Amino acid sequence: ALWFSLLSQTTVARGGYYRFKSQYIETLPVPPATDAQKAELAALAEAAQTAAEARYKLQQDITRRIADLSPPGKPPKLTERLKAWWDLPDFAAFRAEVKKAFKSDIPLAERTDWENWIATTRPEIHALTAEIARIEREIDTKVYALFELTPEEICLLEASI
Repeated sequence: ALWFSLLSQTTVARGGYYRFKSQYIETLPVPPATDAQKAELAALAEAAQTAAEARYKLQQDITRRIADLSPPGKPPKLTERLKAWWDLPDFAAFRAEVKKAFKSDIPLAERTDWENWIATTRPEIHALTAEIARIEREIDTKVYALFELTPEEICLLEASI
């Protein structure tokens, strides 16, 4: 709700950036909340942050090692798909992307390890992503209640962001 309000007041600077000057921030509506509501929102925010940190660690554990598959002497350059390897449908797609990026295949002796590592990590990342989305929806619902938004207003708000 605050984002919607801020975007409706803020000017867009060159390059498409929003200016978050104090004159815009000071006028944002902040609904009253009880200490219990604040604590509940804080706990949800912390849970989302913890899940996001765990997801990031899992993503980076493999992403930083993908560069090791680059042939010696060639600086590793990861494609966008390799940077988001967890979105590739399966190990065959990962392997094909490695071939495309590095012009060489994953060594035969390492393929099983890579396949197992990706097969166990990808579902964890997707589960954490789903958990983060669930928590964010719960936060949204609680904030909408604080602002006393109607279902129609919520639809309008979500459609415009």
